[in-house]
Formats: sequence, structure tokens, C-alpha cells
Amino acid sequence: MAEIRHLAEQLSEKYREFYASQHDERRRMYQEAIEKVKGRAEWINLPPEMQSIVLRPLSERLCSTLELRDDALVCVNCRASLREIEGDIAALQNRLSESLAKLEQALRPEERVERVRVADLVNSAVSTREEVEELIERLRSHLLKLIEEGVRVILE
Repeated sequence: MAEIRHLAEQLSEKYREFYASQHDERRRMYQEAIEKVKGRAEWINLPPEMQSIVLRPLSERLCSTLELRDDALVCVNCRASLREIEGDIAALQNRLSESLAKLEQALRPEERVERVRVADLVNSAVSTREEVEELIERLRSHLLKLIEEGVRVILE
């Protein structure tokens, strides 16, 4: 029985270490994304009351203080499971794009802005000159169509 208790304690310790590392990685990545938004030249023109709204897609996933009690599997503060933390890390780029779009919209509410991800226009890897030319033509056509509609395009 003592050996089972010892093994359970070792397993619990390894889980806690892994959870803490994932929690910290998510915090670090989301903090960097927030700093990236704040570091944009447009940020200084953003009214203070809009700043929290622009950062919300990122800040709502930011848990600065890990509090993992001995009898718990998740942080007391954010209550995120390992799966949720991994999902948050995977979704970071989309949430960053959402914050940047909110920043653009807040500064230019009358202007229609659309973010175009080049990766969304690519069906597969390109390996020939013809495939590159086809991709460029598809991107060109798409961008020109948006611009003709009066859309301000931001490439990602």
C-alpha cells in the first residue's frame, strides 16, 4: 500500500509540473500577444475606454497567477483544464487577429477593413512555378475585388 501511495504522489507531482509549465507557457504567449497589440503605432490613438475591449480576446485567457492546490487538477483562478490550456495556445493566432481587427475597427468605424490570410487561399503546398503563378493570380484577384468594393485590406 505504501508503494501505491508513493507512486500516486510521484504521478501527482509530475502532473503538477506539467500543468504548471503549460499554464506558464499560455501566460507567456498571451502576454506577448497583448504587448504586440499595445506596441502598434495605432494603440496610442485608441481611447482608454476602448483598450480593454480591444484586448479582451487575449486578456480573458490570461491568467497571471497559477494557484494549484494539492487536491485540485486545475488552477483555482482560471479553472482551465490541460485541454483548455492547449486549446487556448492553439487559438492564440486567431485571438490576436481578432484583437487587431477590433483595434482597426475602433479607430476607423466608418471604414470596412478585412484581414486576408494568405494561407486561407492556398489549398496545398506549392512546388512548381505554375502553382506559384496560379496562387499569385488568385490572391491578386481576391485583393482587387475587395479594394474595388471599398475595403481596406490587411494581409496576414
